[in-house]
Amino acid sequence: MDEEIKLILDAKLQFIRENINKKQEVSFTYFVPDDRKEGGEYVTEIGIVKKIDDFNSKIILMDKREIPINDLIQIDYK
Repeated sequence: MDEEIKLILDAKLQFIRENINKKQEVSFTYFVPDDRKEGGEYVTEIGIVKKIDDFNSKIILMDKREIPINDLIQIDYK
């Protein structure tokens, strides 16, 4: 991943951490590899962040969906 994109994503994750109690809706786009063949697809999930689990490198949404931090390519919020 491009170093500039990584810095932007890190800054956005820090903003989410600092404002997690505001329960704002966030859009995450990340890569999901295909289990059966080479390649995969980009998926966008929208939800409210419950917590950021740095130990397991996951973002956990209120509805218990999990977003892998290492596969993120884009984060959007208002």
